[in-house]
Amino acid sequence: MNITPFPTLSPATIDAINVIGQWLAQDDFSGEVPYQADCVILAGNAVMPTIDAACKIARDQQIPLLISGGIGHSTTFFV
Repeated sequence: MNITPFPTLSPATIDAINVIGQWLAQDDFSGEVPYQADCVILAGNAVMPTIDAACKIARDQQIPLLISGGIGHSTTFFV
């Protein structure tokens, strides 16, 4: 398997990416409405607010966290 490392990004670029990620990560679970689930499914990605939210929900509800995905454009962030 040949994985080309992602180029080093400047702190300003990383900050901008994180702002966009926060905007894209719609939060359907912070309201007053209770929700019930048997499992949290996280489609593998590198958007930190999404990962944080999935982990928090799984922890708070004491339910399994299923992370799905394969080798893709975000793989180098995780290896």
